[in-house]
Amino acid sequence: MDRHVKTLGMLNVMFGVIALLVSVAALVAGGGLAGISSNFNDDVSGFLASVSLVFHLGIAVPCLIGGIFVQRLAEWARVFLIVVSAVNVLNAPFGTILGIYGLWVLLVPETEPLFDHAPPVRRRGPVPAAKTAAAKKADGSEGSTSIVPSTPK
Repeated sequence: MDRHVKTLGMLNVMFGVIALLVSVAALVAGGGLAGISSNFNDDVSGFLASVSLVFHLGIAVPCLIGGIFVQRLAEWARVFLIVVSAVNVLNAPFGTILGIYGLWVLLVPETEPLFDHAPPVRRRGPVPAAKTAAAKKADGSEGSTSIVPSTPK
C-alpha cells in the first residue's frame, strides 16, 4: 500500500497544480468572475461557469497540501486527504476518479499502520542544542529533581 499512497500524493499534487493553473488562466483571460459570467448568453450558464471556477480554485490548494504531506506520511494528512477526496468526487470526471482512488487507498485497513509508524517530519532551521553542563550549573538546574523550590540557609 505504500506505493499506492505515494502515487495518490503525486496525483493530488499534479491535479492541484493543473487546477490552479487552468483556473488562474481562465480568470485572467476572461477578465475575472464578472467577465466570465458576462461572456455567456444566459445568466444561469455564466453563474455555473463562475461557480465551477471558484470550486476548482478552492479544491486546488487542499489537493496540493494533502498530496505533499501524504507523500511524507504525516498523520494528519491522511484524514485531511480523505475529506479532500470526498469533496473531489463531485469534480467530474477527473476529480471523481481521483477522489474514488483516494478514498479506496486511504480507507483500506492496511494503510493506517503506514501513518502510525511514519518517520518524524524534518524541521527546517537549526535545532536547539541541549544545555551544557556549565549552563545547567549556572542556572541551578543541575542535579535538582525536586518540584519544591529550595530555600537558602
